[in-house]
Amino acid sequence: METILLEGARNVRDLGNTKNRYGEVIRTGILLRADALHSLTPEDIRRLQDDYHLRTIIDMRTSREIAEKPDRIIEGTEYRNIRIFEEARTGVTREHRASGPERFRHMPPMTDIYREIVTGDYTVQQMRLVLQCAMQEDSGTVIFHCTAGKDRTGLAAMFLLALLDVDYDTIKEDYMMTNTTAIEDAGKFADAVYEQLHDQQIADHIRTAFIAKEEYLDTALRCIEDQCGTLDRYIEERLGISAEEKEAFRRRMLIRP
Repeated sequence: METILLEGARNVRDLGNTKNRYGEVIRTGILLRADALHSLTPEDIRRLQDDYHLRTIIDMRTSREIAEKPDRIIEGTEYRNIRIFEEARTGVTREHRASGPERFRHMPPMTDIYREIVTGDYTVQQMRLVLQCAMQEDSGTVIFHCTAGKDRTGLAAMFLLALLDVDYDTIKEDYMMTNTTAIEDAGKFADAVYEQLHDQQIADHIRTAFIAKEEYLDTALRCIEDQCGTLDRYIEERLGISAEEKEAFRRRMLIRP
């Protein structure tokens, strides 16, 4: 896993160069995860085109998120909007019109949101489409993202890494790398909300919700195991990724040093 430094996006990294439980290594420059791409600079776009041969963008945000902050158009790429949620989720989707601090008084625990993503019929169906789109790109780089690159993107990355036989500790390591940028951003946002509401409990809740916590990913995994026993079986049975699709993906993505 390698952080990619861009001016217009702060939580971008390559899932490549990650070793799986069999000693195989994921090819670099093919699977990139990110936060929102609406602020990419011309130099960012040039780098994604020239250095990474970007071919597919998978945007997991809601329609309203996209309307407020649309991705930059990048020539030569296919743009796919595969919404994980049909509507806003407080603390996750962060639309501008829903940004009044009062909404955070009723913000659900992040564990509930992670539970919803891996158990809801709609969210599971949409995640399946995200994975299949990422797995089928064979001519260049695919970048998948949401708003902060933490929750929806974090779970998509977990599934893609699991498909490539990466162990859970390494998956969690990738997930927690989001805090390189998230901790600072969460602090600033929590402070701003406190200035308006003067409610330390809500500010602390926001600070906690807007960072990556092992508890969130562990909750998703427990729900997955409750449904299917193992993460691998969940990917096959609930997400509908066949053994043949997984093997084709592994052949394309893995190298043995």
